[in-house]
Amino acid sequence: MSTLEIKTTSRPAADSRDGQLNSEPTQQLGTAYRVSRRLRWTPRTRTAGWLGLVCAALYSYLMLEIPLGQVSMRTAFVSELSARDQPLHQLFEAFDITSGVLMVVIALALANVVPAGRGPTWGWISVIGFGVSTTLVGSLPLDCASSMTKACALAETQGHVSWMHWGHEVFSVTATLSLVTSMYLIGRRLRNLPGFRLAGRYTLVALPTVLILCVPLVLLGLGFGIDATGTTTWRVHDFFGVYERIQINLAVGWLAVLGLCLLKVSRLDRRSVELAA
Repeated sequence: MSTLEIKTTSRPAADSRDGQLNSEPTQQLGTAYRVSRRLRWTPRTRTAGWLGLVCAALYSYLMLEIPLGQVSMRTAFVSELSARDQPLHQLFEAFDITSGVLMVVIALALANVVPAGRGPTWGWISVIGFGVSTTLVGSLPLDCASSMTKACALAETQGHVSWMHWGHEVFSVTATLSLVTSMYLIGRRLRNLPGFRLAGRYTLVALPTVLILCVPLVLLGLGFGIDATGTTTWRVHDFFGVYERIQINLAVGWLAVLGLCLLKVSRLDRRSVELAA
């Protein structure tokens, strides 16, 4: 029997309690929504919430760029930290790969607590896309840091780079698209659900900012403002390293928010179980 069904043969007190739960179905997260579609091999909601906070901490490895990085924070992409010609590239690759795996774990936990429906389903799937893309970004490092040498910038402009270099750029794009999609489908569409109101408030500011910062990065990716030697000619491109770092820090905040939302849902689940006992 579904947890939303009411037994008419129950005691009056039980009928009253069950009727109260049924009168506000949108307020019941967790068990009420996931009884018929719980995914197997997923962590407990509380555990996934803490892993979300760990994931956010790992994905904020930009802080290590200040003492350890060799590239310009103003003009260089963050991906250049893990380029194969950089001395600490394996460290930054490990951060990306580990963060990506934890994102997938968070997404599987979200699948068991969000309401059924096309929007919420694509929401947690987009978090999986973000995690898989991030893992592949770490697994496919750039050949070289194009902001460091003219030869690398020229090779990139002319397409004389390896398939791993191209793959890294492709999955960097899919990671951004997945991030934006998850912010909208989880943060904005589920903002009125208990446990997800923090996500709604966060994406109210973070989502428009990420979209605005995508504009110069997309133009650069399409080749606008770049001459034949790979040198940027538009003034706005002199700060694309700053744009991307703001985006990544907003992504770090989003991962932390998802972790906090899962912890909140876990507390709501435990409270509902105590009330039903």
